[in-house]
Amino acid sequence: MYQTVGPRGEVVIPAEIREQLGIEPGDVVTCWREADRIVIGRERPSSPLKGRFTGGSLTGSLERERAADRRRECDR
Repeated sequence: MYQTVGPRGEVVIPAEIREQLGIEPGDVVTCWREADRIVIGRERPSSPLKGRFTGGSLTGSLERERAADRRRECDR
């Protein structure tokens, strides 16, 4: 497949290749040089942090620690 380079250096990744690799608008790709070729690869995002620490109440733990600190301070 041949693609034309646009005035700002853009190259369109053909739809068939995007579908095969699961590349969607907004995805990040990486580019590197191998000899006389440019290689474009799909960047696999790291797993998001959202929801990774569910089940524990960090706020509750912090509030309990601070209450214990206040009690210790008052006992002095």
